[in-house]
Amino acid sequence: MDKDKYQTTKYFKKCPMCGMIWDIRAQLLSDPDAKVTGYIANLDHAELGIFLFNHETCGTSMGIEASQFTDMYDGPIYTEKLTRSAECPGYCLDKAELRRCPSKCECSYIRDVLDQIVNWEKSMPQSDQILPSAYRELRARHSLNRKDVSV
Repeated sequence: MDKDKYQTTKYFKKCPMCGMIWDIRAQLLSDPDAKVTGYIANLDHAELGIFLFNHETCGTSMGIEASQFTDMYDGPIYTEKLTRSAECPGYCLDKAELRRCPSKCECSYIRDVLDQIVNWEKSMPQSDQILPSAYRELRARHSLNRKDVSV
């Protein structure tokens, strides 16, 4: 199984509530029950901001540092900070705002990464073999049949 560049544990992310494990980043992004809900900006170091996700299986929220996703971006990174200027639409100041930023600001590339996450294709697992192990356990415990879950 491919490992993501910034992966430092045996898995990419573990849900703090139910223990669901996503072995690699693509599993989290593809999971229909893991939805990005926002971004808490770090205006001094954009890559240290936090992407917010809801895990709808158990109803918890979790945050993942933006640096875990910045390798998804392949474009210009601007050096000028435009936050709170006339050119700034203020998206980074609203954690629920998910749109791309039209400004040529040092923070705008994070908004492009966020846009990729928001638009990542969600897919239903086809068999238990590709489900993360913690989800198989959760599914067995709660007799949850993924095919019966509406997305």
